[in-house]
Amino acid sequence: MKKSLIALSIFVAPVFAFAQDATSILTVVSKIFNTIIPMLITLGIIYFIWNLIQLLIAKSDDVKKEAKNRMLWAVLIFFVILSIWGLVGIIQRTFGINTSGTISTEDIPHVE
Repeated sequence: MKKSLIALSIFVAPVFAFAQDATSILTVVSKIFNTIIPMLITLGIIYFIWNLIQLLIAKSDDVKKEAKNRMLWAVLIFFVILSIWGLVGIIQRTFGINTSGTISTEDIPHVE
């Protein structure tokens, strides 16, 4: 577990090193999530359907119980994925962060 966190931080560290402020960091995180989340949801749906098929064709109670357990985990994982995606959206709307990575002149505080 420790090695995988170190490997992940090696790949993620340059992304945050080039970010100048919290807005750009949240924009980068939002772009990453918007790319990864649909792929994870697709894989989760495939996993859920596979276990549903396993449940329907199973003859023994042990196999049925295991398929039900995996389907429950798939639903819980959907909840976590969609919750993270929703939290990123809430943070974006709260702080007025756009996902294009550009800041318009109206967004920059100034004195008139």
